[in-house]
Amino acid sequence: MYTKSIQSHKISGLFRAPDFVQLACRWNCSIRVQNNHGTYDPKSIMAMMSFNPKDGAITVFGDGPDEKEAVDSLVDFLIAMSD
Repeated sequence: MYTKSIQSHKISGLFRAPDFVQLACRWNCSIRVQNNHGTYDPKSIMAMMSFNPKDGAITVFGDGPDEKEAVDSLVDFLIAMSD
């Protein structure tokens, strides 16, 4: 299992849930995104529509053959929202 966290106060842009889901679906591993309100499946558009990345720290978990690449790409996506 590979995990990475980001502080959500650094995120200032509009969360683009469909783009986030599309990126998550590229990977074969199991992925979960967690914040203060719960744990979400980033491959589910319904789950990500209720996800608010501006509520506390965010941790992305990956488990599988491409876990590092998946987690890093999703965290990079969130970081890019702060640019």
